[in-house]
Amino acid sequence: MRGLTFALVVASAALLAACAEDRSVVDLPSPSPSATALPPTTTPRPTRPPTRTPLPRPTPRPTVVRSSGCGIEHARGDAIEAIEFAGEVRAYRLHVPARYNNRQPAPVLLNFHGYAQEAAQQEAYSGLVPLSEAEGFVLVTPEGSGSPQGWDIVGVYDEDGSDDVIFVRDLMSQLFAKLCLDQRRIFATGHSNGAEMASQLACFAPDLVAAVAPVSGTVFQECPGMGIAMVGFQGTEDYNVPFEDSDSATRDWAAHNGCAAEPVTTRAAEHVSREAWSGCFGNDVVFYVIEGGGHTWPGAPIPGGAGPATNEIDASKLMWQFFAAHPKRQ
Repeated sequence: MRGLTFALVVASAALLAACAEDRSVVDLPSPSPSATALPPTTTPRPTRPPTRTPLPRPTPRPTVVRSSGCGIEHARGDAIEAIEFAGEVRAYRLHVPARYNNRQPAPVLLNFHGYAQEAAQQEAYSGLVPLSEAEGFVLVTPEGSGSPQGWDIVGVYDEDGSDDVIFVRDLMSQLFAKLCLDQRRIFATGHSNGAEMASQLACFAPDLVAAVAPVSGTVFQECPGMGIAMVGFQGTEDYNVPFEDSDSATRDWAAHNGCAAEPVTTRAAEHVSREAWSGCFGNDVVFYVIEGGGHTWPGAPIPGGAGPATNEIDASKLMWQFFAAHPKRQ
């Protein structure tokens, strides 16, 4: 009996040793043909339509051309500064709004006084300083030349022999060097002779200014350059600059800008009509006609000019709305 038990133990040990040396001898049974296989776990999920409508892509902002003065600190508020031009020193009033940021290019508005006037008078009469604070543009109000002071307008009167277009270019070069300005948003306005100066810049410096707003004195000088956006203001009872002169010049500007032959006229106020030319390819022309108005600045905060004035519209606010919509085209 002991011999049989010993033999069984030896046989079992031999069998275990054989399995350890070659495990491939143990085979699993194959599944029967009727068995259902599970789907692979890598099957992709069905594509579902988006649950939200994609938002439209934002309209790209126009390119800002920064001046070299970006990063240079400059005082805010009012200052009287000067520039040497053609052998004389000419002053200009500068208002830098409180919100000015020397790393964010600001727009500029050039503001020209009338004949025999001064920069301080024009700054106060136009009411543009509070608007500068509200809208964040830099306001520049230069002094003219001669005695009494004025602006030489080529083909109209230039008895002083001062090239005021070059003067403005030099002035802007000085401002570019010390202020952070947007060179695509330089605008010009003025009253009377100053309005003619703004028109002249549009004619002979269209590379510099983006749009102009002559008040009581639009002129057209057979301009050789490209069209410039313009918004004008004129009273029908202006005896200093006849209404017919500004009306004719505005129509010449519309033709120069490639606009439609006739404007669309709407009512801006009880005694103010708005004439707007279409088809101008961005260089729009708008003309506010003040019925019974004199040689004045509509909506001026203080008395000035000559003849009947109106407060039915505010020329300063209207021109800035126009300027904001007309940066220089690329």
